[in-house]
Amino acid sequence: MPADMEHTTNHIVGKALQRLLPHHSVAAERTPLPGDKGKKPDIDIRHGGARIVLEAKKDNKLWAARAAAARFAQLNPKPAIVGALSYSEEFSSPYAADAIRAGAQFEFAFANSNAPESWNGAWRTGTVYDLAQAIRNPGDMGVGVRDKVGEAVKDIRNKLHTVVTLFKSGSGSRRGVAEALKVEEGDDALQVGGLIVTNALMFYSALRGQNLVDKNGEPIPTPSASGALPVEICAVWDEVRKRVNYAAILELASDLIRGGGMTAKMLQELQGCAEIALPMAQSGVDLLGRIFHEVLDHAKTKAAFYTGIPGSVMMSELALDPDIWENVDWAEPESVGQLCVCDPSCGSGTLASALAWKIRDNHLRAALSRQGWEERNGDGLRELQKRLVEDVMWGYDISHAAVHMTATTLGLVSPEVDFRHSRVFAVRIGPTPYSKPRLGSLNYLDKKSAEKEFKAVSAASGSHAVGKDAPVVPPPDMDLCAMNPPFVSGRKGGKLFDFIKPEAARKATVDAFKKMAKDREFHTSRGQGPPFAVMGARRVKPGGRLAVILPSALAMGFDVAWAESRREIEEKFNLEIFVVSKDPKIQGFSDNANFSECMAIARRLKAGEKPTDTPALFVSLHQNPEKREEALAISRAIREAAKGGENYGEVVVDGAKKGTYARLPYRGRDAWFGVNFADLQLAFTANQFAETGSLKPYADC
Repeated sequence: MPADMEHTTNHIVGKALQRLLPHHSVAAERTPLPGDKGKKPDIDIRHGGARIVLEAKKDNKLWAARAAAARFAQLNPKPAIVGALSYSEEFSSPYAADAIRAGAQFEFAFANSNAPESWNGAWRTGTVYDLAQAIRNPGDMGVGVRDKVGEAVKDIRNKLHTVVTLFKSGSGSRRGVAEALKVEEGDDALQVGGLIVTNALMFYSALRGQNLVDKNGEPIPTPSASGALPVEICAVWDEVRKRVNYAAILELASDLIRGGGMTAKMLQELQGCAEIALPMAQSGVDLLGRIFHEVLDHAKTKAAFYTGIPGSVMMSELALDPDIWENVDWAEPESVGQLCVCDPSCGSGTLASALAWKIRDNHLRAALSRQGWEERNGDGLRELQKRLVEDVMWGYDISHAAVHMTATTLGLVSPEVDFRHSRVFAVRIGPTPYSKPRLGSLNYLDKKSAEKEFKAVSAASGSHAVGKDAPVVPPPDMDLCAMNPPFVSGRKGGKLFDFIKPEAARKATVDAFKKMAKDREFHTSRGQGPPFAVMGARRVKPGGRLAVILPSALAMGFDVAWAESRREIEEKFNLEIFVVSKDPKIQGFSDNANFSECMAIARRLKAGEKPTDTPALFVSLHQNPEKREEALAISRAIREAAKGGENYGEVVVDGAKKGTYARLPYRGRDAWFGVNFADLQLAFTANQFAETGSLKPYADC
């Protein structure tokens, strides 16, 4: 192909991707016109705090790699990552965008150097959706020695340390911060307070470029927060809250600035944190949630093991696989907006954020094949995001700080959308002045308690701001209940509700918890894990799903504490996928969990549907994912195994064995057989022998 013609074709493909990638939350710049002598690459992307450039060639991976390597050497400063893209004949026309929208596939690869040999074995095949998925988290592409996410975490932690030092030097009020957060005074409280203000600064920064208007359509001034005095920032936020809303994000931050007496120097450091974190947050990386988990050294006293990013990605990919939701038209925001997805122990929102991104991705992928999608999808995507925040995503937690993080994380999925309220609530635990002790989210998960104690609060009341004085609304029955609930092990001397002081208050709360346990038939020796599992399952709609991360003891017959949870699933659900980690280095899916965890996905039986003997897909991971990209790849392999017809096989990613899977029964036994073996080939063989008394050749498995 003549050079000029090829340049024109590359330009057409690049321009088409530039138009379509933003629909997948990836911002790509316009490519140069034919004949330009500039040094711009075919596709120039700013994403996740990094610059990524791609060079395109028709049906020639070698030349694409060489062009990408040459571009890397040419550009100064160097991009974080360089990519090569090889496209086929169907892209070579003015209608390349139509081919891409229709799901045409191309090959692509990434590197972080100008050495062509670094591309060997790195090529992937996929659609624009797959390309965007790979780009959305550049820190986890597996091609760079620089860990952008790790570096950002380090920089933010250093700035938070500076803020804590300023407080200790006498600037500000440490007590005021603790009182605003409703926690004990200390360094942890100061760092969490700093993270919350950082969140609000991020969100406000994202709002500034969106031509913010109030409920009457009048524009609202949004001056830059950079260099502004604390009193000026709070005044602007007050105006935004009064004329629009966003109380769930801005109210607590304003209280911290005022009550904590934060200085201009403190806000300058926190503004620096926001500038680092915002581009990553907009690409789906829950950076501040990761820091929040690390800061909360006392989390284990609250039985809180926060879900890690890889575990959250795996759960969202498996539980929200669009192919298993037969009654949802993912291309239509109205259909998606009817869903209720609830995390009753949402923490900082890492899991909720992953679920929201997956719903958004499902929508975009389904919409790709619809005629006229590009012309109308801007409005459709905005409508979807508004419904996600206002109606679809529900969350509850006992930590006001955590709820603030969740609300902000969900809002940052698409901050240009004017949402008037959220469905994320801070709930009380422990004694109250006017009523019996409260049990946090359990009071809202339990339908009897919700109907009795909160019958005056309807979903309509959620049309108001979800701020510190707003009523907590019980969730409707759920299409998906996804959670990593609190858990305590009695074998290690853990006491229920250790964090509630004084002892008399703790005892009163324990007594209320035990009374609920007796009335609702669940065990108390493992803390709140069993009741969350049981009552969460009971709130799932027929045809809906339960997705949980719990100790692997859930599947084992010797631990009677989980017997009711197993029975609830066996009698009212079909267990679809059960994943357990046998990785000696990473035992579970939660940050800092030092015990083996499992991930279970189950579908609730519909009215009149009888339990079947269909076996579940049990997965034993020998290597747990450490990064988001790894989690995506393993999830895809598990989904393919679930849809395939093989009874036993290996979970393989890029030629490497990550684990094994087998289809095994789970009903009618004291335990779920598949969790008892590290290698599921042995489990499959042992189950076969237990059922038939004989063994078939391995080839028949």
